[in-house]
Amino acid sequence: MERVPGRSRRILWLPAAVLGLAFIAASGWGTWLLTGAATGDTANPGRVEAIRTALTAMVGAGGLVTLLVVMRRQWLQETTAADTRHDAEERRITDLYVAAAEQLGHEKVPVRLAALYSLDRLGRNHPRHRREVVDIWCAYLRQPFTPPARFRTTHATPDATLDRYLTGPEPDAGAEEYEVRATVQRLLARHLRDPRPAGDRLRRPPPERADGYWDLSGIDLTGATLVGADFTDCRFTDAEFGDARFHGDTRFVQAHFVGETGFRNVRCDSDTWFLAVRFEGPVTFEGARFDGDVLFTRSHFESDADFRDAGFEGDAWCDHVRFAPVSFTDTRFRGGTTFGSSRFTGRTAFTGARFEGDTGFEVAKFEGGPVVEPTGYLEPRLQSIPDPDFSRAEFHGAARFRRAEFAGYAHFNQARFHAETDFRDTTFTRIARFRQVGFEGTTHFDDARFAGVGDTEAYEDGPALQGDGSRFAHEVSFRRARLAGVDLDGVRFGGPANFTEARFGWTAGFRNAVFDAATTFRGAVFGRNVEFTAAHFAFPAAVTFEDASALPSVVEAGGWPAGWRTAPGPDGELRLVRKPPPDPATSAAH
Repeated sequence: MERVPGRSRRILWLPAAVLGLAFIAASGWGTWLLTGAATGDTANPGRVEAIRTALTAMVGAGGLVTLLVVMRRQWLQETTAADTRHDAEERRITDLYVAAAEQLGHEKVPVRLAALYSLDRLGRNHPRHRREVVDIWCAYLRQPFTPPARFRTTHATPDATLDRYLTGPEPDAGAEEYEVRATVQRLLARHLRDPRPAGDRLRRPPPERADGYWDLSGIDLTGATLVGADFTDCRFTDAEFGDARFHGDTRFVQAHFVGETGFRNVRCDSDTWFLAVRFEGPVTFEGARFDGDVLFTRSHFESDADFRDAGFEGDAWCDHVRFAPVSFTDTRFRGGTTFGSSRFTGRTAFTGARFEGDTGFEVAKFEGGPVVEPTGYLEPRLQSIPDPDFSRAEFHGAARFRRAEFAGYAHFNQARFHAETDFRDTTFTRIARFRQVGFEGTTHFDDARFAGVGDTEAYEDGPALQGDGSRFAHEVSFRRARLAGVDLDGVRFGGPANFTEARFGWTAGFRNAVFDAATTFRGAVFGRNVEFTAAHFAFPAAVTFEDASALPSVVEAGGWPAGWRTAPGPDGELRLVRKPPPDPATSAAH
């Protein structure tokens, strides 16, 4: 515990003051007695005894005062010595700081390394100065630096390679400085590493150790240059990496981020590992660029995650990740991307995202939609979690959403699918909006469920599948799909369309649709009205209903396009055929 000099002086002077007052009182009493004795009142034996007692008390009080004066002098000497030692220690620490700062700017690598280890020893021995030690290390990493060639991503021309072969390799100016920076990174990681097993890392930090974990917050590596950084198992509180440059493989495996974390506009030129990372507070990767592969597998985002305008040049592995609100708005994925088996528990935005490689959302769960919030009243309040939004997203490779679950409204309006699209066995609990979407490859909605299994009613704001104005350039299949209402008005089916054994629980609207190839509804079940008003068929046998019983009188009057009617086919199926032109003779007779 720190010594408080002022308080100690007050405590020591209190008994001295009391004894001093007692000494003055005893002196006064003795003087009065002596004065009485001098006036001749000596016949009283009691007064003589009182005089003797007073003199004895005066002598004792004087001795105590003398003792206290000696004790105070000794205390002052000890205090002065302690203050002198403290001041000397502080001056020594200051001198170490100054010397280390000068040595870190020395041209020789061994001198700079000695400065780093001196600072480390200083932090171990003086916990109050660990903050300053780490700040110096971070400031050193923020200085401009060109990493060695082996850590830089370059694309040399054949002529440059031949020149190096003939002339020999040039000396790498950054190799020696890299050794110093690597030492800084290792020291920093050593004192941020959580020694506990991953399952025991609660919200509380681990106990501090001089040669191990230091409880520090506010690590500032803004604009730093890090080479081959390995922060595996490290714990960061309110860390800032904005505009940093990571060269070589970068590892944050099982790292733990508490508070706000910033990776805005970072640049990683090689593979980056965020495997099993936990973010307890908001984190931003806005504008970040990853030139190599990125691994977020089994990570957990407990608060907002912002990846807007980020660029993933390699493969992005985001499988088995748990997201709270997350935004990938206008994010670019150039390589393969997987979000398989991930959970999205809040607002999810992929608006305007661009996927240039194959993309997988297999078994992903989007848990948006309405939730009931208790209010303490009879009627609970219905809150709406924002729904997953893929509006204007572009999928240039295969897009796979097989067995995914959308608990809220799913928005794919104006999205573009340039290759195979797979929504087989996908569940849309509420409304799926695919308005003005372009499907350029084969598309599968087989066994998909729109508005739940067995639902027969559409929601008040429209059918369960809303795809008006979309275009299927190639084959599309809704085999065995269950749809609680369909609005495919104005859709263009450029290839074969297959609705075999599909179940329509509400109105199926194909108004103004264009069927450029054969379309089949074999075994389909229609719950209510079917509309083909103003639809266009490329040739007479465009639409086939194999089981006439599956199509009751649910086609509204005028529901077929003008000039078409249903007629039995050669195998008993129900086909839509053109009406024969009117007989001129019959028309004239009428």
